[in-house]
Order: sequence, then C-alpha cells, then structure tokens
Amino acid sequence: MGVIKLDYKDYYKIIGVDKKANEKEIKTAYRKLVKQYHPDKTKGNKQAEDKFKEIAEAYEVLSDSEKRQKYDELGANWDRFSPGSNYQKANTNFYGYSGGARNGSRQFYSNMGGNDTDFSEFFNAFFGGYDDMNGSGFGGSTRRNRSFAGRDLESEIRLSVEEAYNGITAQANVQGSMLKIKVPPGVKEGQKIRVAGKGEAGERGAKSGDLYLVVRINEHKLYKLDGTDINVNVPISPSEAALGAKIQVPTPKGKISLTVPPATSSGKVLRLKGMGLGNEKNKGNLLVTLDVVISPDLTSKEKELYKQLQEINKFNPREKLL
Repeated sequence: MGVIKLDYKDYYKIIGVDKKANEKEIKTAYRKLVKQYHPDKTKGNKQAEDKFKEIAEAYEVLSDSEKRQKYDELGANWDRFSPGSNYQKANTNFYGYSGGARNGSRQFYSNMGGNDTDFSEFFNAFFGGYDDMNGSGFGGSTRRNRSFAGRDLESEIRLSVEEAYNGITAQANVQGSMLKIKVPPGVKEGQKIRVAGKGEAGERGAKSGDLYLVVRINEHKLYKLDGTDINVNVPISPSEAALGAKIQVPTPKGKISLTVPPATSSGKVLRLKGMGLGNEKNKGNLLVTLDVVISPDLTSKEKELYKQLQEINKFNPREKLL
C-alpha cells in the first residue's frame, strides 16, 4: 500500500499574520477573516465555505499555545519527525534494560454531538486526531474543554531464549511504577506484548494509553533463532554416527532423549516438530544438526581398531568426485 503525501499547511499565511504575531494580533486577523467568509454571508459558495473551514483550523492551532509550539518546532518538515504513530517511547526498565524517549502524538476525541470536526487530514496527521471543542461561533466567547487520551507507550523487553520459550513474569519499572508483566510462552523476536491501560495517563478523566513491549531475544551460546525455529548443533562420536544411539540433547525446556539413526553423517538435521517458538497455531520446530567429532586424544587401542576398520572398509566417500 502506498504512502499518501500530505501538503504542509502554512497556518500563519492562512490567517495572514507573521510567525512572531502575538495572541491579540492572531485573534484580530481571525475575526476579520471570519466576517469576510462566514457562511451566513457566502451561502452557496463552496470555495468560501472551504476557506472558512481552513481559517477555523488555522486559528485552532495558532490560538492554542501547546499546538502552536509543536507546529512551530516541527515546521514544514513535520512528516520526517512525526510519522503518524500514536506511540511514545516509555521510560521503562526491565531488569536493568531501559528505553529512552521519542516523539509521539496525542490522540484527540470529539465531543461535537456525534459529528467529527471538519479539520483537514493534515491537521489530523500532525496532531494525531481530533480536538474537543465546545463553544459559540464568531462574536461570542469560545470555551475549550479538551480531554486528551493518554499516549500509548512503547519499550523493549529483553529475554533469554529460555525465557522466551517458557514464558516469564517480569518485574518492570514503568514511568516510576513497578509492574508485573506476564510474558506468554513462545514469544518471538519483534513481537509486541500489549499491557492495557498502562501507558500514559489520560487528562481530565480520559482513557489511559496502553503499554506495548517489543520482545528482544538475546544471543545464545547454543541456540540460533530463525523466526520461530530454534537451531542447535549437537556433537556425536564416530561410533554413535555409525551404529546409531540414544543421546541427550539440550532444549530451552530442558534435556530430552534423541535417537540418532545408524549411518548418520555430519550435517544431518533432525527436526523436532512443534518444539520451537510461537503459539499453538503457529509453532516452530527445534532443528538439531549433528556433527561427527573425533577425539583429539585417541588411545593406542583406538588407533589400532581404526587401522583394522580402515583395512576392511571398502566405502569411498569421494568416489563421485573423482
């Protein structure tokens, strides 16, 4: 799906004031334009109606110190800094792992009798949603009673392969409060865990945001992850490879018994279905790669037996190469 590029709206130009204009100058210019383009004076003129809406949108931003500050800070390159996400990096600590901050956007709600505001897509993309407004039109006093929903917060939670496989209850310091976070078994790298209502608190009784934890799985000395599959290399002896054997192999859940078939070569992969990461509907596998390893310290007896084997063995593994 393509990305729609929204044109930047110069609210100062729309109102007809300088960027350094004070509150009084902005209000004076706004009232002058409202008189000129008010729907009561321009009935049936679609162009004037659109202009009136544009003026109202510009005034909504420039008359609000918080919105104006954000608008001024980001400027014409706003879409490089605010990608439309409703996330903010949480100040969260899991066992000493913490996340820094990044820009997020507030989510606005409308209390206009069930009708959304007529503000542009640019306004909604820039400020994250709709603004609550209750008040009269031109000539009367305007009363703003905004209710800001809390932002969703996002942080990382680092897990070992064993913790990701088996699940864990993590202690987390989120925005200064200790929380117990239940991590379900089988989570994979990059998966998000949602903790409802534990994001930024809403203002004026509005709904709190949610906390989203992005799973990061640490590298392991034994296990290599490939999506939901877990790979592990297991060494076997020449006799085990030749004759077959039952061996103990490690898994994130603990040791298990594995049957090595006779005449196994190095590099053979045994697939243990459903023993990887993921949920019951999409469970990965444990892939065991067998490596035949010869002892570097062969005894005299072992060397003698290998010589005898060499004399009677007619198998040439390089036959097809020559």
